[in-house]
Amino acid sequence: MTDLLVVLVPSAMIPIIIGKKGAGVRSIEEKSGTVLSVPRSQVSGAEQILLIKKGDTKRRAHALRLIHDTLVDVQEETMRTNGSTHGYEGAKVLVASARVPLLVGKRGATIKEIEQESGARLAIPARSHSGPEVDGIEQTCVTLTGASSSIQRGAEIVQEKLVAMDSHPNDHQRDKLQQPQF
Repeated sequence: MTDLLVVLVPSAMIPIIIGKKGAGVRSIEEKSGTVLSVPRSQVSGAEQILLIKKGDTKRRAHALRLIHDTLVDVQEETMRTNGSTHGYEGAKVLVASARVPLLVGKRGATIKEIEQESGARLAIPARSHSGPEVDGIEQTCVTLTGASSSIQRGAEIVQEKLVAMDSHPNDHQRDKLQQPQF
């Protein structure tokens, strides 16, 4: 079941998302109708997992957009004030590595369709690049870039494609394709 969206956020920016006394998280949760969670385990020193739970694909994508907008605003402000950045490169969504070929499609057809429909650019690392392991399942980081509305729509479509994959009971790799459950 794909009832959550797993994203990566630069560790230095997690306190910005959480906000003073949790105000940032509450604001995103109220606006999007989702629940945010930051597990204690980090992927690496530079990035932290953030879970977007509850809600349908549109609500989770809206939460991703709110997070993205917050991080872009902070990055732009930091750039103006002291010329440095926090290393935010775009919205990063984790997808079970076994699902990536299905998400890309034959000769990249599915990824091109997602990009065309959403206006977002999706970057998926080469197959040899091993991603983080979450809940015992190897993940691949899909980076979405572009306008906020394009990123939101791209995240919706990616989630919809993953849900569609779950609904195909004849898929011989169904067990391998499961998203981590938190």
